Amino acid sequence: MITNAERAVQFASMVPYPGLVKGIYDHLPEEKGASMPTHPDNVANQFVTDAVFWGKNIGPLKERWEDWILE
Repeated sequence: MITNAERAVQFASMVPYPGLVKGIYDHLPEEKGASMPTHPDNVANQFVTDAVFWGKNIGPLKERWEDWILE
């Protein structure tokens, strides 16, 4: 399934996250493909979380969040 686009489409019909299988969007209906996070149009809007930043700053950030949410 991880290398076969047609099999990945079968998986995507059950779970809306097909992964990055090359050619999958050639086999999916356009409307279904556009709703998936791995669609090329959607990948452009994603971001990567900086785990090192969060690890170093989680205490103060959590405290700020709690203060703000309780206002």
